[in-house]
Amino acid sequence: MPTNKKELIELDFVEHDTIALLEMLIQFCKENRVAGMVYAVRLKHGRSSHAYFGATGRLADDSIEAAGVASMLNHKFSREAVEKYS
Repeated sequence: MPTNKKELIELDFVEHDTIALLEMLIQFCKENRVAGMVYAVRLKHGRSSHAYFGATGRLADDSIEAAGVASMLNHKFSREAVEKYS
């Protein structure tokens, strides 16, 4: 229970959408449909925010292509943020 009215309670819930997406990506990999992946993962527990960034497969060996995919991802989220907060 919060001791201060301004204190937030962080709910601990299972990321069902994340699990579903990971299962779909695993299936794509098993079907040999994935050339590589750019990823960013943020952990939700702990005082400092821990994040993991990187690339796998062909993208791990080709930083230009990985940067291109990461730029497309950045563009997608930037557009969504502008639309949401404009």
